[in-house]
Amino acid sequence: MLQKRIALFVNNLDEEYQISIFKAAREAAKTLGYQLICIQSETIFANKRQSFKFYSEPWLKVDGILFLSSVLGQELGKTEQDYISQLFKHIPCVSIGKDLYNFSSILIHSKEAFSSLIKHLVDTHGYRNILYIGGPEKHHDNIIREQVLVELTDEYNNKDIPIVLTIEHGAFHEYSSMVITQKYIQQKPSDPFDVIIAANDNMAIGAIKAIETSENPNWKKCAITGFDDIPLASLEYPPLTTIHQPLDALGKEAVFLLDSLIHHIDPTTRVSARRYVACNLVIRESCGCHTQNQPPVITENIHNYTSLPPNILRGNKTSLNYTDFSTFLYLSIKTEQNMRNLSYLGQRLITVNTHEGMVKHLSDFLSNLSVSLCFLFIFPEPTHNPQEMAHLIYKRSNNHDEYYPMSSSLQSIREVLHEEKEQVLCVYPLKTGDKFVGILVYNSFDYAQPHMCSCATFLSNNVHRLYELELEKKRTQILEEQVQQRTQELVKAYRELQEESQRREAVELEVLRISEMERLRFSLDLHDDICQRLAGLSMYCKSMVSQIPSLHEVIKMIDETLLLTRRYAHDAFPVELENLGLEKALENLLSTMERHTSCAYTFHWDCPFESITLSKAQEINIYRIVQEAVNNSIKHGHATQLTVHAIFDENKIFYISLSDNGHGNDLLNQFPANINVGGVGLRSMQYRTHQLHGTLRIQSSIEKGTTVSIAIPVE
Repeated sequence: MLQKRIALFVNNLDEEYQISIFKAAREAAKTLGYQLICIQSETIFANKRQSFKFYSEPWLKVDGILFLSSVLGQELGKTEQDYISQLFKHIPCVSIGKDLYNFSSILIHSKEAFSSLIKHLVDTHGYRNILYIGGPEKHHDNIIREQVLVELTDEYNNKDIPIVLTIEHGAFHEYSSMVITQKYIQQKPSDPFDVIIAANDNMAIGAIKAIETSENPNWKKCAITGFDDIPLASLEYPPLTTIHQPLDALGKEAVFLLDSLIHHIDPTTRVSARRYVACNLVIRESCGCHTQNQPPVITENIHNYTSLPPNILRGNKTSLNYTDFSTFLYLSIKTEQNMRNLSYLGQRLITVNTHEGMVKHLSDFLSNLSVSLCFLFIFPEPTHNPQEMAHLIYKRSNNHDEYYPMSSSLQSIREVLHEEKEQVLCVYPLKTGDKFVGILVYNSFDYAQPHMCSCATFLSNNVHRLYELELEKKRTQILEEQVQQRTQELVKAYRELQEESQRREAVELEVLRISEMERLRFSLDLHDDICQRLAGLSMYCKSMVSQIPSLHEVIKMIDETLLLTRRYAHDAFPVELENLGLEKALENLLSTMERHTSCAYTFHWDCPFESITLSKAQEINIYRIVQEAVNNSIKHGHATQLTVHAIFDENKIFYISLSDNGHGNDLLNQFPANINVGGVGLRSMQYRTHQLHGTLRIQSSIEKGTTVSIAIPVE
């Protein structure tokens, strides 16, 4: 197990500049016996005041630190530099490409080479109209190059050599310069710039693509230059004139300087050291120069090309020949295949709903890229402050895969990495928005580095999606439990309501029973007492009429009172209902009504005797409902014709309806929905129907009569 470790902080290993620095640092670390941990996507901002200084702080333990200038993100003053120094006050640090007064630095002398480029463009080619596409306005490298360009422009103008300089600020990637170039092609289609000076080679390549895709012949003559001399610069068409930065020397010298700090300087003492690497101008065809004889061999060593697959790098070739089509064809096909594998990974990840499915697809992707080492750590939940403990759900070592469930115990990231003997570890944070969801640790061939960065982005989004899915499952489970609990409460409440309703119905039924018994007692008292007394009084008067002729009128009044009293007794309790049944009782009710009023009736009874069995309580309630409806038709509707129809159907529903030809009342159509439109009689009908578990319906029209219908289930 390696005892010494150093960390290299970069933005992302997805472009040639940073990969070249990484490669050089890796080789130097190997020579000196260091394990190199490459921390990606760790931008250190001076104004950050958080308890965790950077995402790797909880688990990273190294003897020294290297970081590229691009990690800092902006030009820093003394206050900001002091703050950054505090972050690493106990660890020797070396800055690559940026001069920080509290840090030792590896710097590039670029002013002289950049001045040579501008003079070449102005003096040799006679260019006067210049567009400079720089990086971020406050970026250290951009400030230096822009300052040189402005100073030389002023010098030429003072010598009566008019230079028109246009400055645009973008980002250090192709798309940024493409957008800027396309803007000027649209604004000046017939008046192109003489030359575009890009802040780096990637931006220069973006400008070339914008001009080629525009199909504007005027802009085809525009010269383009870059900076850095990445391997792709010499392969571009036309080959790119640029400033060569010795990236190999930068990376190696940084490691050697850091090693000297680790071994010869007390970590508590801050002593700055400066080492410089010179740049040089590389003239190719993109500036307007034309070479007579194309050299048969690319001058760069084949091992500078990070996108070449390992089987070519391990071969005997030391350089690439322009006529070596088989190599470039293989490279093109292999690159396309790797891009397809990356696309397949993205498509597959969005279809899985488990961590197990995710790591299965990750394993296939790593196999296609020949990645032999990989750790996938997942935090228990998204966090603003990265943790030292995480779930290790996937491990690949020597092409052997191990899968672990998310339910497994948390592990220390530091301990897992500390036990790893691999000489190089690349680390990429899994992050969505401002929250960390995990850590991806791997070691791969250089050509696979950009694909691993994209893979980490896919994993970040998918881990976050799985976390949200798990939360949704938990929320759904909680909701289901709440629904079940609420359902049980509702069932209990419903059961209690049913029991209460049954108790109330029993009480109401008892009230009706007592009421009918009182009616019976009242009817019997009228019939057996009052009626008998009236009958005796009538007989006595009749026996005295020969002596007192005037008793004829008294006898007549007594007989009428006797008749009414018997009628009241009958109405109070129909004795025939007890003796003859509901059918005869209803028919007698209608017959009595017809005798005492001018209203005729029609009665239909379509209920076979053997098919219907009504209890005494049901018969009494039905009788009272019909009795009330008959009285309402005569008293309020002034009806002259009544039709009563009773039916018992196959569903054991007893229907009885009463229709009249009375005056009608539209308000009755609202009953029983609007109970306020009815009087005591209608409410009594609704009440008795409810006791029978039936339904009451009233239909009424002005001058067309009223129909009362009840439906009662009969068990």
